[in-house]
Amino acid sequence: MQYQRIASRLFNQPLLIHGPALHATMHALGERLGGLNLPDAEMAHYDDRAQRHAGYEVIRNVAVINVHGKTVHRGSGLDAMSGLTSYTGLSAALTQALDDDDVRRIALIVDSPGGEAAGAFDFADRVRAAAGVKAVSAIVSDAALSAGYLIASAASEVAVTRTAATGSVGVVTAHADLSGALNQQGVAVTYVYAGSHKIDGNPYQALPDDVRADMQARIDETYALFVDTVARHRGLSVDAVRATEAQIYQGGAAISVGFADRVSSEADELSRLFAQAQSGASARHYSTPHGGAAMSGPNQSAAGDLAPAPIDPAQLAAAEAAAHAEGVAAGITAERERIGGILRCEAAAGRAEMAATLALDTDMTVEQAGKVLAAAPVPATLESTAHTDFATVMAGVDNPDVGDNTPAAALTDEQHAAALWQGVIAERTA
Repeated sequence: MQYQRIASRLFNQPLLIHGPALHATMHALGERLGGLNLPDAEMAHYDDRAQRHAGYEVIRNVAVINVHGKTVHRGSGLDAMSGLTSYTGLSAALTQALDDDDVRRIALIVDSPGGEAAGAFDFADRVRAAAGVKAVSAIVSDAALSAGYLIASAASEVAVTRTAATGSVGVVTAHADLSGALNQQGVAVTYVYAGSHKIDGNPYQALPDDVRADMQARIDETYALFVDTVARHRGLSVDAVRATEAQIYQGGAAISVGFADRVSSEADELSRLFAQAQSGASARHYSTPHGGAAMSGPNQSAAGDLAPAPIDPAQLAAAEAAAHAEGVAAGITAERERIGGILRCEAAAGRAEMAATLALDTDMTVEQAGKVLAAAPVPATLESTAHTDFATVMAGVDNPDVGDNTPAAALTDEQHAAALWQGVIAERTA
């Protein structure tokens, strides 16, 4: 009975799946579906890695979600048996990743020939909405076909490997006519039914012309939805997407038709995302990469939807350099304030040399240094005015440009402190 359940989802239903993959599935079921026997030579080979559960793992603040193998609406118990990935399972993983505070970016590793149309568009909508909260990057390694590409197109950006197969924006269905095989076996199936369309597309008789026309209408309707959705996701015209005629593009050829943003390897893309997540790069990206004006923030493109934004490596490098420079400047400012605070604190009076040592050679805070200075005795050989203290320390600082030409004896304590502060700052932050 389980094979009949599979058959009900395989035949006479619109599928967003690459043709050879459909044929391979039909062959795998073989005689279990009533004598259907397809030659091995027509089977397509796929590196099916969909045995993994449709969850995710967090690596350096990036949630990695695998979209592998053939896709179905609800997997239930079929996933482990048939290597299927369900949209419901992917949706659950995506929702958890959005709610996970440790996740700053999301990576979809896509290697799928597609599958059921049912549930595919809803999941693509979820991916699109998620990209407005946290950047979602699709990495095609090595196939994003039909429903697989529908999912990838919804991401903020699409990267493909050099050998990736991308596209196949089309719809297909299959009808199995087993009447000839049953006749040879002397088996006749008789339906007793009410409603003229109740047994449309049944496998025990040839497909009538009117039923075929109805099926074609459903296929056309799903195809229009598919084309419109991809066009909206990628900032392309409907005519441009339709003109691909379900063609498959390898590697960089996908860029030429607007289906991808760049060619890269899975490892390099993940490394880039890890670096962006660690550096705190913006988690939301909106733009129209194929003819539209770039935008930022929760806006809409001319197509009426959030459009994906490729990340310019040069801009990223510039942003990281600016952030680094800002951090360095903030660190220098904080260090200046710490050193100046120690040299100027009340307890530094009469203990300038010790204050300079604490400021230069330790990481003590102003409060900590003040306590140490207050507990230390004032050297008996030094004058209480502290003018000589500062002059003595200044004489030992190799920085002739830190003060003006005013004689040390004529400087106030504050001026001495300021001059000494500039000298040790120059030496500390050089």
